[in-house]
Amino acid sequence: MTATVYSLNASSSQSGTLLNHQNTSGGNQRVIINYIRMQKSTSTNGYMNLLFGPSGDLCDLKITYCTAFGKHVACNYDMYNNNSHGGHLFQSHSGSGANEEQNAPTEIMLADQEYFQITWYGQNFIKGCNIVVIPEA
Repeated sequence: MTATVYSLNASSSQSGTLLNHQNTSGGNQRVIINYIRMQKSTSTNGYMNLLFGPSGDLCDLKITYCTAFGKHVACNYDMYNNNSHGGHLFQSHSGSGANEEQNAPTEIMLADQEYFQITWYGQNFIKGCNIVVIPEA
């Protein structure tokens, strides 16, 4: 039982599936989102969806107004509503509000046969990501 590491980016297509992982290990798996970097955008030109859970009943989290998040987002010098967050360590950045399209999980547990998927809309919307899937003993 070894860990699986995904280092991916979106193609130049308008939309697609970046990652489609199914837990077939017979046990639980931990999905850790170390880092995802997206284009700075609005809902009119791009978004991503994190989907997870059993087939036919996936949780679907749409993320629109976020440019980077993950377990190890080291530094953020962007301005949000005139509030600087410079030089801070963020586990997940959602600006000053708690809008459902701004925040995202950085760790998800999957039971056997459950899925973890990332889809996107918007040309080259996901610039890069690093995700690790670790079997739980």
